[in-house]
Amino acid sequence: MEFVNDYDMVILYHESMVNIVADVLSRKSLHSVSTIALIMMLGSELEAMGFHMIRKGDKVSDLTLEPELYEQIREKQLMDSRIVKWRESVEKGESIKFSIQEDRSLRFGGRWCIPDDEDLKRLILTEAHCTPYSVHPGGDKLYMDLKKTFWWPGMKIEVATFVSRCLTCQKVKIEHGRPQGKIQSLDVTEWKWESTSLDFIVGLPKSKKGNNMLWVIVDRLRKSAHFIPMKDTWRKVEQHLL
Repeated sequence: MEFVNDYDMVILYHESMVNIVADVLSRKSLHSVSTIALIMMLGSELEAMGFHMIRKGDKVSDLTLEPELYEQIREKQLMDSRIVKWRESVEKGESIKFSIQEDRSLRFGGRWCIPDDEDLKRLILTEAHCTPYSVHPGGDKLYMDLKKTFWWPGMKIEVATFVSRCLTCQKVKIEHGRPQGKIQSLDVTEWKWESTSLDFIVGLPKSKKGNNMLWVIVDRLRKSAHFIPMKDTWRKVEQHLL
């Protein structure tokens, strides 16, 4: 405004139908050059996010994104025995939930059936959770986003496990659960051996009597302890029950 105040000028409004000269100037070759520069800048940002730019024909302004993920899914579907059985049931007309698309991929309710391949699942989860355009969504949000396109048995549990192991989420995000309340201190004991704690020390070498573990009993007041040698026969009973 300070720069404009130095001039004796009047600003007049022209409707779009009358403002022909300004429209012609906005469509000069310089405008197309700026568009090309903008496209090249967009291409560099896409390459930084892991995408690859492919030119189509002689037009620089056409961008074609061809993700390699779907091709990997189609190839690994042919090697998964479980998906092969589902495909055979579809071809026999025995399954209604599954369907075979034109690209020969198996879908479950229109969603991609992901083979039982840990690397492929980790790639999908990492792409949807850790990339710059996903901003680390929570477990429920990530599951709701992925279930629109992908499906595999136990998907929700694996998504929750993956998010819980994300180091970035552990550092930044906080839990919004109900507060646990104030810490309740233990009562102070007034007499020895009134309150005790018990523990077991296992995995010790066998003694002459065959004892290979200790039963530790500690008095909370005087911090005195008794070490009682024992045999780990309870372990054999537990293994027998299992």
